[in-house]
This record gives sequence, C-alpha cells and structure tokens, in this order.
Amino acid sequence: MNLALFKKHTASRKPVCKPLAPGELAVDFPKDIGEAKAKELCMISGEVIFADFDSHNQYVRLKTDASLDLIHSWSGYLPPNNDIRLSRFKTGFRGMPALELRIWEEKDGKYVRYNTDLRNGDKVKCAAVPVTSKGKIYTNLGRDILLLRKCNRKKRKTVVKTALYFSDEEA
Repeated sequence: MNLALFKKHTASRKPVCKPLAPGELAVDFPKDIGEAKAKELCMISGEVIFADFDSHNQYVRLKTDASLDLIHSWSGYLPPNNDIRLSRFKTGFRGMPALELRIWEEKDGKYVRYNTDLRNGDKVKCAAVPVTSKGKIYTNLGRDILLLRKCNRKKRKTVVKTALYFSDEEA
C-alpha cells in the first residue's frame, strides 16, 4: 500500500462545513430612456396611474415624464397623452414562473427593498423593453422598479358596515 497516495485520499475524510458568508450585491439599473438605444432595456420615469401585481398579467400604467418623440424613437409606439402601460406575465410560455418583481427605494445612499404596494401618485422609474408581436408593439415591464417619491395622499379607510341586532330582552 502506498502511504503517499492514501494521505491524499479524500473519500474517507469527514466533511468540514463552512458557513456561507452573506454578502450584499450591488444593484444595477439599466440606462435612462434618453441614453438608451432603440429597442433596448431602459428605465422609464413617471407617475403611477394604476398598478396591479396580483393578477396573472402584472402591469403598471404610468403618466411618463419623457417626451412623445423620445418614446416614439425608443419603441416605435406613440402613446396618447404620455400614458404608457408596462406589463408582463407571471409565467413564461412553458409555465415557468417569471422572476419576482423587485421594488427598490433609496435610503442613506443604498437601495433597499420596498415591501408595500405602489399607490396612485407615486413617482417611479420602471425597467421596460419594447417588444413587437403580431404586428403590435408592447412594452414589457422589467424586473426592477425604483421608487423615487412616495405619494402624500392618505389611503382611504375602508368602512366596514355591521348590522346591529337587538335581542328581545333589550327592547
């Protein structure tokens, strides 16, 4: 038996587990729409008109700050009144789930996850890319949304109506 080869044998050794060191990944956002080329992933800024992330087709309607000429040169689509709809499906064509949407906000110079829902009037930047399918132009919502400013309007309180019942003894 060769002792030199036996010392290098690793199959009979016990594993030594090392814990994973948690690290922070730098958050990268695409270029702004003014700097991006045509048909390229970019960030579109605007005010949220409506956002729905619970249905199978997640979408955000934005009142964009970008000019109509800039949007038309980027996507080939001319939105009415700077109102643009960014949408995406939760699943791909083969049923695989899409990556989760990430909503970010800046705190102390760092980007952190924003856990509450977007509200009407919030100022955001959304990652988007134009896609042509069956002769129509769509704007696909990217994975990242950057919250620039929260809306100051307060949420409406939902009023729960309860019926009052009186027993015979209290009458």
